Amino acid sequence: MPLKHDLLPSLLKREKTTHCKVIATKRKKKSTKQTHSTKSPRGNKNGTKTSNLNVTITPLDNISTAQSKRTTKSAPTGSKHNGAQPKNNQSAINLPRVKQRPATTAMFHPETQSELKKKRSVSLLNSLKPANLEIEKLRFLQSQNFEYEPQFVYRYPIRRSAKHKFSKASDRFIFQAIHILKHAIKIYGSYKAVEDYSGGRTLRKHEIYRAARQYIKDENMENEIQVKLSEDLVARAMMVKVKGQGILNIRAHGVRDEWMSGLLKHEIGTHYLRSYNNLQHPWRDWKRRKDLNMEPVNPTEEGLASLHSVLFRQHPVLWRAAILYYATYKAAKLSFSQLFKDLGKFMTDPLARWDYCLRVKRGITDTSIPGCFSKDQVYLEGALLILRDREYINFHLLLQLGKISYNDIDNVKHLTELNNTRIPSFMKDLTLYRANLEHILAGNGLTDDILHMEHMDEELTKKNP
Repeated sequence: MPLKHDLLPSLLKREKTTHCKVIATKRKKKSTKQTHSTKSPRGNKNGTKTSNLNVTITPLDNISTAQSKRTTKSAPTGSKHNGAQPKNNQSAINLPRVKQRPATTAMFHPETQSELKKKRSVSLLNSLKPANLEIEKLRFLQSQNFEYEPQFVYRYPIRRSAKHKFSKASDRFIFQAIHILKHAIKIYGSYKAVEDYSGGRTLRKHEIYRAARQYIKDENMENEIQVKLSEDLVARAMMVKVKGQGILNIRAHGVRDEWMSGLLKHEIGTHYLRSYNNLQHPWRDWKRRKDLNMEPVNPTEEGLASLHSVLFRQHPVLWRAAILYYATYKAAKLSFSQLFKDLGKFMTDPLARWDYCLRVKRGITDTSIPGCFSKDQVYLEGALLILRDREYINFHLLLQLGKISYNDIDNVKHLTELNNTRIPSFMKDLTLYRANLEHILAGNGLTDDILHMEHMDEELTKKNP
């Protein structure tokens, strides 16, 4: 069923004033490059901008105006094309048709090695954000029965190592992922109810900023971390360091009251403090880590952060970690539109389903074929492993020793001092902390037996709701 038009104003209001259509163009010869280069950022007369990325950007308003002048003709009966408009499209936004690219599972990468060298400093998350995200989002949400397959274009190259590392989905904890989702639906009735119970009311921008600054003040980090709100952040929040200064980027919309505390525990209380503590130890150097034969920091890092996201909540549902794990598993087998329909088993909100599909399809150009970006499976995997071994983990050392796997605690704790390390205030009372880990287990219908199940067949999961 296509998206109702009355949902579009709220969608458009959240986007930037000027929506752009981004079309990848062929690379010009050296002799013609100089002719088309622009010295002024204002662009040419018709409002089109060109850049050294060989990307043409046209304001969406210009597209709509041009299309309104054309004579509308009905498509022949039985005609098929990707991104078909709804039958009742009088009130729908007319969007340009997209020429499908040849099917490819490869993530976008530069045509030349010089381009790779030039842009290698771009972070993985920035390289995964489609340059034409907004127009493809509108095309998808306006398509008949949501059958359009987005065609993403990327400004920056995606490292081959990342492409290889995150191109395969795991089924190791698919049983637990589906179990958590079904348990939540059984208890609360729907995804919307899960959001309302676990999240509370939606916060305004000034409330988000104020809550973040208050948390930073309470943790005595006022001179260490800045807060920035972003309209187009794909994740809810992201902690980065720029020239030694910590910067907490938070998405300016869709943040709920009860989620805010967990978000801050996740980004600052876990990621930031473990990074800070890591600098106090010999294994801050990657060569030293290799010499010590230390395990990768994940899934421990993101698993711990995921548990801290729901810690102390009355309804500590691991919904987000579970749905991301499940969606990634399914994305490896389904196209974008097929995955969107499949997620309808757990949620009906089109915008929520779009967000999850986008996360697990990042880095892919033609989404009409199966493929996934599997990094998001690490949240549930890490959380379940920590819960499984919770009785044996020294959680204070897990924070104080920095960016390490919990399996390395006993191997490296004698190699360093803890004098200059810090732990977040919510972890100081370990008895209370451990009690809340048990509360997370109960809130998701998990037992020690379920935690030890691995690589269970999906069909078996269907028989065990």
